[in-house]
Amino acid sequence: TWVGIFLIVAFALLLGYIATAAEPGLIIIENEMKRMTSGNFDMKIFHFWVPLGVAVGLMLGISAVIAGSSMFIVLAVMLTYPVSCVAGQKPPALTTAAIWDAAGVTTGEVTVPLVLSLGAQMARSSGLSGGFGLLALASVLPIGISLISTNFSKKTSYDEMPNHFSSPGHDPFHSGDIELVAGPTTERGEVYTVNRLLPEY
Repeated sequence: TWVGIFLIVAFALLLGYIATAAEPGLIIIENEMKRMTSGNFDMKIFHFWVPLGVAVGLMLGISAVIAGSSMFIVLAVMLTYPVSCVAGQKPPALTTAAIWDAAGVTTGEVTVPLVLSLGAQMARSSGLSGGFGLLALASVLPIGISLISTNFSKKTSYDEMPNHFSSPGHDPFHSGDIELVAGPTTERGEVYTVNRLLPEY
């Protein structure tokens, strides 16, 4: 019945989102991007867009299995890659690289068993041999959706920030951008470390 199909598709959507959000690898990438960019990175990519991409991919894949159209999955995967390449031209290089790396995270130890078991069970219940490419679709759609979303994001990325320290005539030591911090005392005297005070954007 249509009600049963709707419940299955809704379950696939919810499962894909929750499983991806719980991926340890995604959390690791998120923490690394925070460290590398001092927080100047749109974390909504990892919190929302990547899990949403997996959820939509899993939902479309399960729908194709129910409809008995595995060719739809193959075509969707083939079309998403060139779309992702085009959408990745505008965002900063660091953002684009992080999103493509996130595709590998979506095939982690949490998501893969759930996606494969759900696809195999759906194909078995429907009497179909479908399910081919289901994991690929759930992995490539996060790239496309995340890259498209960054084209409309107003969040400043780390490599978009102006080079505040290299402007002509700018003296960082007297402007407060760089300060000397006293460190431990050694035999040769006191050790100083240089701190750069990044402006907030």
